[in-house]
Amino acid sequence: MSIVSPRSSAKGYTPPPTEAVDIEDLVRKVSLALGLAMTGKLNVTKYPVTLTAGATQTTISDTRIGSTTALLLVPTTANAKAAMTDIHQTYPNATEQAAVLNHSSSGQTDRTFVAVLLG
Repeated sequence: MSIVSPRSSAKGYTPPPTEAVDIEDLVRKVSLALGLAMTGKLNVTKYPVTLTAGATQTTISDTRIGSTTALLLVPTTANAKAAMTDIHQTYPNATEQAAVLNHSSSGQTDRTFVAVLLG
């Protein structure tokens, strides 16, 4: 089962422009983006992920996933916490914008996590 982030098309904070006609506007926008990053506003996305019951892989799809993205999982249920020792992440292909979570097969339907994308 593939899980798609509800915010996968959203960018969160507006990134600084790569082109500008007004240098003062560019400096203001870059300064704002840098200030946000330095105060912890890193445009990190979190969303719920439930491991696919009866399967050994769960695919996370998001346009921001690439070869250097770290997918951090925080368990929100006891069964998810127990599954943490068995999960590892692979990237099938950076151009696919997806990460695959490999895990043991279980009939449990509540192995739910909050996922955070970094990078």
